[in-house]
Amino acid sequence: MKLIDRFIDIFWPLLEKEGNTNQASTNVDFSKIDSNNLSELFDRIIACYNEEEKRRKNVESKSNSIIGASCISLFLITAICVNMMRCKEIDVLTMIIAVLLIVLIAYLGRSVWFSIKVFERKPYSILLAEEYISAYSKPNIYEDLITNLSEAIRFNAKINNSKVDNMTMAQEYFKRAIVSLCSFGILFALECLIMKIF
Repeated sequence: MKLIDRFIDIFWPLLEKEGNTNQASTNVDFSKIDSNNLSELFDRIIACYNEEEKRRKNVESKSNSIIGASCISLFLITAICVNMMRCKEIDVLTMIIAVLLIVLIAYLGRSVWFSIKVFERKPYSILLAEEYISAYSKPNIYEDLITNLSEAIRFNAKINNSKVDNMTMAQEYFKRAIVSLCSFGILFALECLIMKIF
């Protein structure tokens, strides 16, 4: 069964099923942390929060690039298809090229699909001004902020992981589209060569 799954994965990759990713909420035991170190811990957690935000922007930027490249490719493929339709002679090589074009369009379509899924509207956790105000009204400001930021990081990491999964799938299909495009180019050059010889 694994051999069949690997064979299918070569041509049509699928996302693996997620295991149980429900993590327990972040409970920090502040009694074990020296109060002098809370400021440093808070700074490190803010840095982690900012890294998660950079990660999200990086994935979305890559997704934008794949969408742009796919749209340009689809435009060129459409032009080639129109040119091929004008050709009245249909032989075996032309049929193989047509099938490759259909496969190429399917791969590019899936690549764009997963790239767009990266931009799907999903909840994203941020700390509101009220949470900062509430924390500053308490004797130890860091405890609430550290707890809330830890929860936000955990929640945002889960959202970013789903974006990364979609980005990975977009890249996989785009790679297969490139292989199909190279195969198409070779066959198209071969057909042109045969037409010139005969």
